[in-house]
Amino acid sequence: MRKIIFFTALTSFLIIGTAYAKAQKSTDDKIRKVLYFNPEVEPDIEEIKEPTNYAFFNAVSENLSGYHRNKMLKTETQIPFDSIDKQTISDYCMNNDADFAVVPKVKYFKVGLGKYVFSNQVVVSMKLYDAEGNFITESDYDTYP
Repeated sequence: MRKIIFFTALTSFLIIGTAYAKAQKSTDDKIRKVLYFNPEVEPDIEEIKEPTNYAFFNAVSENLSGYHRNKMLKTETQIPFDSIDKQTISDYCMNNDADFAVVPKVKYFKVGLGKYVFSNQVVVSMKLYDAEGNFITESDYDTYP
């Protein structure tokens, strides 16, 4: 009789312990896929677009490498920053199985007089959308000290 009670108690503790472990597992353990579009570059000069894209995606991938729960997806498509269509974002997210989409813009300024440029100022703006194309947030970063 003792063995049956001991076996029943041990089995009950194992089943309850397993149930609690499953209940404590967070649903945020899912890897989120973020789709990045090519940044809109202003001024629209063809010679600076490729180096800007290279620098932008290097910075993004380096920054995301510290977050193990995010995966970067890159598309070679450029979407106008100021006129974003909700359906277009939704279609791109659905086709790429992405959870979020980021639409970036890089704007260059030259600060100086005539041919003498004292500094180059860059403003990087990004808009974040969910998979349904709903706007979530916008962020700007100005490199001017």
